[in-house]
Amino acid sequence: MKILRSAGDSDRHGLVTQQAQKTPHILQTLSVLSSKMALKSDETSIRLMKLYMPKILDTHLPLATVGDGSCLFMAVSILLYGSDVNHKLLRLLCVHEIIINRNFYDVTSDKRSDSLKQSDYLVIPPFEKVVEEVLQLDAANKGFTGVVGILALSSVIGKPIAMVFPMPADDVKFSAYNQILVGRDIDRQKTPITVMWTTMFNFGTKEISYEAVSNTTMNHIVPLWNIRLLSISSPTSTTRPNSPDTRQSASSTTPLESLPRE
Repeated sequence: MKILRSAGDSDRHGLVTQQAQKTPHILQTLSVLSSKMALKSDETSIRLMKLYMPKILDTHLPLATVGDGSCLFMAVSILLYGSDVNHKLLRLLCVHEIIINRNFYDVTSDKRSDSLKQSDYLVIPPFEKVVEEVLQLDAANKGFTGVVGILALSSVIGKPIAMVFPMPADDVKFSAYNQILVGRDIDRQKTPITVMWTTMFNFGTKEISYEAVSNTTMNHIVPLWNIRLLSISSPTSTTRPNSPDTRQSASSTTPLESLPRE
């Protein structure tokens, strides 16, 4: 795992690419780790869902992830493998995907993904910044991975990733964060897994208001887990991320556009 990281320490945009191009055979041999994990609900996310999308809680539960910049990869690892133990492997594969297929993830490229459209509220960073964000594999400050990282992760795991952003049904301000991201060469008809934008901010015991949410940065991601599968133990499969376990194939099987809202 240190190959791309060490290259990035010396030259983020030169040696990183060279090393990534040399490592596909290594990536194909990496195995998924097996580990059991106690799944815990994320109370702040539940409160946000109760405020804006309460019906989703009838079938899905936001689960807690550590807010250290790896929350996206932890969330997807939990949905695929029942544990966050594979988050570094998913990040590594995501770095490789972005570097090797720059045109798909570079907002300035004519061949970029249709999902990478700038708006007043969805700002896509320059490619160099994207690499900088996702490359924080072992750094003390792992940074923040945004929409481009989610798009690349969809390519890595071989299925779409639906983003849910808790907000009133008539509020279009953050609608760009409520969409299904379909990775490179991924069949958009495949059932997506779903992650939720949320916050690490502690609202305390007071009732959460729309004004409070509007003034809070939603920079944390948690998985939405199918309640029916909460009692299932973590898998012991050695399935690789490019052909993931289907443990949460039903976790967020509802397409984003049909998720119940108030």
